[in-house]
Amino acid sequence: MGSIMSTEVSIAELEQRAAALEQELEALRSVIAARRATEWALQDVSAAPPSADVAKAPEPQEEPEIPAEAPELPHDCLRLSATLSDGSRWDIAVPFSELTRPGGVSIGRSPELADLLLDDPGISRRHVLLELGDQGVTARDLGSTNGSAVNGIPLAPNTAMTLLDGDTLRLAAVDITISFLL
Repeated sequence: MGSIMSTEVSIAELEQRAAALEQELEALRSVIAARRATEWALQDVSAAPPSADVAKAPEPQEEPEIPAEAPELPHDCLRLSATLSDGSRWDIAVPFSELTRPGGVSIGRSPELADLLLDDPGISRRHVLLELGDQGVTARDLGSTNGSAVNGIPLAPNTAMTLLDGDTLRLAAVDITISFLL
């Protein structure tokens, strides 16, 4: 707090810090809302009170089955989901610990250059960089040929934009849905 009280910090810098904190707070609120929605969806529906017509106690119900195709995802991760131009699904969970490493996690078409492979014709060899830092999870276009955008807002090359739960990250013509799993 001492650095904020310093007379050397300009009003513009304070406003930038406040905006970044507001974005982080909104991201946390989105994560909390998503977590609550997941918990509510998993609650046992047999907890509902029996109707007046039925005097007997409700029979216990089995736990809902998770479909076999649903992957087990780690907690505290970023989930990236997309449908590629050939109709195939791309669904990746990236632990937050990977996003904090030096250089973050890159997405691209080249197995030699990118950490996460996204094999679609419009994707550059090393297209975008994902990082977790003071402003939350950010996306940074790496000078790709066909560009990147967050919720329709183009990313300038090498400029980071904060990602929020439910955002759409577009790489060329591929829309990736962003989800935070805690």
